[in-house]
Amino acid sequence: MKIGILGYPKVGKTCLWNLLTVSKRVEEHKGTKEIRIGSAKIEDKRLDNLSSLYPEKNKVSFHIDYGDLTGFSFGEVKNTVYLENFREFDALIFVIRAFSSPSVPYFRQEINPQKEIYEIEEELRLVDMIAIESSTERIEKELKKVKDINRERELKILHKLKIALDEDYPLRNVTLDGEEEKIIKGFGFFSRKPIIYAINLDEKNISELYDSLKYFEKQDNAVAINFCGKIEEEIMELEEDLRLSFMEEWGLKEFTSRKIIKASLEVLHIISFFTIGKDEVRLWPLRKGMTVNKAAGVIHSDLEKGFIKAEIIPYEELLNHGSIQNAKNKGAVRLEGKDCIVKDGDVIYIRFSHS
Repeated sequence: MKIGILGYPKVGKTCLWNLLTVSKRVEEHKGTKEIRIGSAKIEDKRLDNLSSLYPEKNKVSFHIDYGDLTGFSFGEVKNTVYLENFREFDALIFVIRAFSSPSVPYFRQEINPQKEIYEIEEELRLVDMIAIESSTERIEKELKKVKDINRERELKILHKLKIALDEDYPLRNVTLDGEEEKIIKGFGFFSRKPIIYAINLDEKNISELYDSLKYFEKQDNAVAINFCGKIEEEIMELEEDLRLSFMEEWGLKEFTSRKIIKASLEVLHIISFFTIGKDEVRLWPLRKGMTVNKAAGVIHSDLEKGFIKAEIIPYEELLNHGSIQNAKNKGAVRLEGKDCIVKDGDVIYIRFSHS
């Protein structure tokens, strides 16, 4: 999973990247269009609790890669060259400035987060409109020469998406079926990507709920998160045993990194399942609604190919029974076929053929 962090200069974009990926400050980009990649490990208390049953085994989680790109000028998002490196990313985070600071000059006289959100949405739609119009023109020329059912269907989907953009809707609000999703996946439309708006607040407003959240009530796959980068960067420079007390002092209930990671999993519709192997207890990511056969493929392609059955028990039940063997003795472990839908927190053991 890869998520790109974008924003205008001096909004706290690299600060957020630091909070997500490292505990010490890294300087902001200066003039380079290269993406800086860092990883954020997924922390899950359920994995800790499950590992306590198997202290001799290693505890392994998964991670999300976050990419930090230099701040862009207003209107530069329309330049698809700027965004091209993010086309293959799964989601986007836009950092929005909601703090005033004479020591951190801004290109605008007025701090207006709501306006910036609308501007960014508009620019993403424009980038997609340019791509759709260009592709539509090319496909129409091809169809005049040779009839192609697949290209005709692609054209029909592009027309459907263009209607949404004409009405100022982001493409993430357009409902497509599974086959249509496959057809347009290669386009990497930006306004169709899930989006997180990270609202960087003043210290005095750190515990307030920013009004921009109302903007997302009718948005699909879009959420807003509040944070105060200045305070949290200072907290992260403290010794670990002092961090929680300073969080409480500022009225912060949760680190921004955890909120952003939760939001990342939410907009990507990712749930987690567990496996208990010979040497490790492991947490795995899986798209919500996927079958246990697909979960086997996440672990290893050979497990999906040779899938026979899956032994499944919910995490809570396994904890209650204390071990897999106790759970089996009580009949709590289910034997399921490949079409069983995995639920968040399932503990899974795959039976498969080695041939």
